[in-house]
Amino acid sequence: VTAEHIDTKLSIPENFIRNASGQVAFEEEKPKVVPVDAFKDEVIKMASAQLVASHAFKFPDEKILRQRHQVRVVPVTKVNYEWKGRSRSFFVYGYENKVHLPKSSYPQSYCWGCSLM
Repeated sequence: VTAEHIDTKLSIPENFIRNASGQVAFEEEKPKVVPVDAFKDEVIKMASAQLVASHAFKFPDEKILRQRHQVRVVPVTKVNYEWKGRSRSFFVYGYENKVHLPKSSYPQSYCWGCSLM
């Protein structure tokens, strides 16, 4: 059974982050894992604790043979710009440098050769 927590402090769809390349910052595999405490970020610690607890709660009578715990970091950069006096933004994410441009940020209704995600 796989469970995940995607923390996006920015308004970028979770499936974009899920499918982007990132770097594994922490990984362990044991008969029973414990919540991660190797990070300063409280959100990571809390999400880890919740995932471990929910797994234990969902399978109280099952024998767990092995568990794996992984923290993957995907770089996301928010780019703010101004066009025709109006502030807008877009996101560059993953090591592929994919671009997410929210519809509210796109300045024109048509662009030659543009592909928006």
